[in-house]
Amino acid sequence: MQKMMTVDTTSLDGLTFDGNDLWISDISEKMVKKVSIAEQSIIKEIKFLPSGIPRAISFVNDALLISNYDSVNESTSEIIQLNVMNGKTLRTLNCPSFIDSGIAFDNENFWGASCKEQKICKFLVDSGEAIQEFQYDHPVLAIGWTGHHLIAAFDKMDTDKSCEIALINPKDGKVISKVDISNRVSGVTYAENMIFYTNSDLKEIQVTKLKG
Repeated sequence: MQKMMTVDTTSLDGLTFDGNDLWISDISEKMVKKVSIAEQSIIKEIKFLPSGIPRAISFVNDALLISNYDSVNESTSEIIQLNVMNGKTLRTLNCPSFIDSGIAFDNENFWGASCKEQKICKFLVDSGEAIQEFQYDHPVLAIGWTGHHLIAAFDKMDTDKSCEIALINPKDGKVISKVDISNRVSGVTYAENMIFYTNSDLKEIQVTKLKG
């Protein structure tokens, strides 16, 4: 594990990769921000206009997918597909309401994660129905997609700042490999053969690798 950059933002939650740069969600400011890997700085900011907060994010087909999370009811009402050029909403997608910590797209299926219910699910965006679920022993803090496998961050709960990032088989939900992380993770993504994840306390983006 190593630090890649410190991000000048109020809060650092979700994380995704657009093929060139990273995007983060700032739940305090209700914004999504583009972070240049080359310049190691924020180069674009988009205000999240729906009533909830932009907790989980993913990049799909030149657009951002952002969960519209209600922190009072601890539920997600919908997923917003956002145009990254002008910040306009392209469409809204349905999802299970228990999705509270992560979303991903594997080029065919949509996935969501729940910290509260400790599971990952595959779901349909037309109905919001979960069609496959994997249950875990620990809360799921974030998910992403490597191109072949899911990646997930788990709260190990033995200390305040102990997490685990795991490579997961999307067919059966089993862990292929894993690595311990000494801080709490709120966002994870895959880029350039590495796993990028957030250290929310230090407002850092850090990197690690996993076998598999």
